[in-house]
Amino acid sequence: MDESKKKLYGSESRDTFRWWHKNACSNTWYGLDIDFVITDTEKILAVIDYKKNNDSMTWTEKVAYDDLMEHGYKVYIAKEKENTELIVYEYLGNYKISNEGEGYMAWELKMREKQ
Repeated sequence: MDESKKKLYGSESRDTFRWWHKNACSNTWYGLDIDFVITDTEKILAVIDYKKNNDSMTWTEKVAYDDLMEHGYKVYIAKEKENTELIVYEYLGNYKISNEGEGYMAWELKMREKQ
């Protein structure tokens, strides 16, 4: 891998597709990208979306999160804590997230053990 590719932070193909979709499709064709889907060898365990501390949830995210929950998927929001650690909060539905979060590594380990 050359140095220019190594320095890329993010997915060039995802960003290219998102840009194309915004410019080629109708402005009433809504969409979003979800940051991460955790699986085991057979199924989806959790859907995680990353938010910077000052980010707010968009209505398209709310639509997607609520629909995922209706189909039985657990949805979580990961946020940075003082630029050092990711804290994971459960999405409760209708724009609400739990008040108590857990450090990412402890959360994922516990979540996988429950499966």
